[in-house]
Amino acid sequence: MLFSSINKREVLNKFLRNRENMRWLVVKGNSMKPFLYDGQYVSLDKNAEIRNSIQRGTIVAFDAPERYSKVFIKRIIGLPRESIELVDQDILINDSPLRESYLKESFRFVGDFRMNLGDEEYFVLGDNRQDSMDSRRYGGIHLSRILGVVWFRLWPPTKFEYSERNSNSEFTRY
Repeated sequence: MLFSSINKREVLNKFLRNRENMRWLVVKGNSMKPFLYDGQYVSLDKNAEIRNSIQRGTIVAFDAPERYSKVFIKRIIGLPRESIELVDQDILINDSPLRESYLKESFRFVGDFRMNLGDEEYFVLGDNRQDSMDSRRYGGIHLSRILGVVWFRLWPPTKFEYSERNSNSEFTRY
C-alpha cells in the first residue's frame, strides 16, 4: 500500500532507524526496466522478518545461482508451493491468470513453461521480460538466497522513491 501522506522527514527517520539492516546496490543491466534502470542506486532491507513475509510483486535481491556469481534484482511472481505456467502473454498461478498492474506493456513468452515450486522457493521475473535472466532460465530461488527487499530508489535524486514494506513494490516519489 502506498502511503502518499507521509512526509520526507518521516521517510528519512525510517531510513536512519533501519540503516543497520540495509545494504546498497547499484542496478546493473536492464532486466527491471522501466521500474529500475542501469546505474540506479537502490537500498535493500535485509531484516530477516521482511524476508519471511515476502509476497507476490515484491522486488528482491538475491545471490544468483553459482554459475553467475552475481547478485540479481527481480520481482517475486510465484510463491512457495505454487504452480507457475507461462503461456503466450499470460502468467498462470495455480491455473489463475496473474494481473500485473506494475507492467506498462505485455510480453509474449516464447514457448510454454510450467514449474511447481517447492517449500521456501520463489519464482522471479525481471519486468523487462525480453532482457531478463530469471527463473525461466535457472528455476526457483530458495528463501536462503534472498538478501533483502528493495525499498529505496536513491539515485539519481530525481528518482528518489520509497516503498512501504509488503506493498507489492509500489513506490511513492519524493
